[in-house]
Amino acid sequence: MQRLDLRIILLGIAILILAIVSFNLYLSSNETKEENKELKEEVERLKTVQSMEQAIYTRTEEFLRATLEGGSIEFFSDSFREEAEQQLEQDEELHDGSRSQMENFEIFNISVRQMDEAYQVYAIYKVSLTGIEGELENPGQQPLLYLTSRIKWIEEEGEWRVDAHELETLASGEEVEEAISNG
Repeated sequence: MQRLDLRIILLGIAILILAIVSFNLYLSSNETKEENKELKEEVERLKTVQSMEQAIYTRTEEFLRATLEGGSIEFFSDSFREEAEQQLEQDEELHDGSRSQMENFEIFNISVRQMDEAYQVYAIYKVSLTGIEGELENPGQQPLLYLTSRIKWIEEEGEWRVDAHELETLASGEEVEEAISNG
């Protein structure tokens, strides 16, 4: 009878160990499923962010080209458009509406950063300007400029629009060429 009791006790212990192992595997499986679900959601979020950043990058390239060709106002948000139109009216009075033409446009870097519900973009690029109405005082000499833009993109009516744009000259082409040649 003692042998039977010992077998029953060992069988009970084995069943208890098996139950504990099964319970741990069940919990581990549920934790793994939850972690996988969270990782899938994070991957989807990152893919969405990446595609949005790529769209903003592309829009920024288009905007920079339009800025230097005189068509950037089409990219502006309603509030920024009003502000820009007022500034444009003042500038046209000063310059008689004459504009330089752009040549040799090259983008070096565009950096896109997500903010709350907007994107902040920094761009560095170079451009050669021909002079008013494409005429130069000295043909063959075009002012080469290295520029930087800080652009704030917001979503307005389902489309990404520029809500702020700061354009600055980094250096003139002559300054850069002189620095390179002087080593």
